[in-house]
Amino acid sequence: HFGIGRDMATVLSKAILFSLLSVFTLMPGLLMVFSKKIDATRHKNLIPKITFLGKFDVATRFIVPPIFAVVVVVTAVLANKCPYCYSYTDLVTAKQSESQIAHQKIKNTFGVNNMVAVIVPTGDYDSERQLLKDLDSCAEVKSTQGLANIDAMDGYKLADALTPRQMSELAGLDYGKLISGLGDYKVPLFDMFMFLQREMKDGNITLDGDIQETLDDLFEQLNKAQLQLQSDKYSRLVVYLNLPEESDETMDFLDTMHAMIAKYYSSDTYIVGNSTNVKDLSSSFGEDNMLISVLSALFVILVLLFT
Repeated sequence: HFGIGRDMATVLSKAILFSLLSVFTLMPGLLMVFSKKIDATRHKNLIPKITFLGKFDVATRFIVPPIFAVVVVVTAVLANKCPYCYSYTDLVTAKQSESQIAHQKIKNTFGVNNMVAVIVPTGDYDSERQLLKDLDSCAEVKSTQGLANIDAMDGYKLADALTPRQMSELAGLDYGKLISGLGDYKVPLFDMFMFLQREMKDGNITLDGDIQETLDDLFEQLNKAQLQLQSDKYSRLVVYLNLPEESDETMDFLDTMHAMIAKYYSSDTYIVGNSTNVKDLSSSFGEDNMLISVLSALFVILVLLFT
């Protein structure tokens, strides 16, 4: 399921190929070149006689294979019951490294801070606002952040829809200078501020005094927010969970989040973070591990049979 497995297979296959080429081309030449030295340094056989073991193998040839088969089945069952840890941060071992010790101290002092990012198509602020409200209502969520729930001015959120007149009153601007003929047309506050910034850069609107300083500071913050939370195609909603990065409760809540998102977006949505990495690894590891174990055992048996 993961490309790294295919890459490792390619590297290992090349290693085996070069080993075979060395054995069948270089080694025979070396044996011929140094054959006299090899003969001159011949010594007695250092391997002791193992006739007893050979007789035991022959005597138990009908007993050992069934016992071995039973042992293989039992060990396979026990191996599948072994719990796996897919994240490094919550791994607790008898002997810990310096980074693990430091992480545990940070976690014990400041608590757990598990962040996941929800990626949705940009432009639908109403859906973003409602999705953030749904997430905030969950006990598993510590806090959320997105353009639709960031405070702007006078109780408005950045994604709230305002008319040009409301915008001019909020920013202390002359309505006539801002726009005309669109008195009832509502635009999200964030988009309105971005429009205002472009108009000021183009010289269509000029301000002075405290209003200019206030807006310059606001534009700087909005630009930073846009870099963090919005691109041309996607919006990013940041969700902080009251759950560890790896637990059954966390995996179940990620499914719940997907169901919430599906209420407002039909496709092209993602949840990313350390917890989703764990979920992806755990969902594919079992199948991959079983397949690789079975194939490895079969290939070993085939090699032994041909040998």
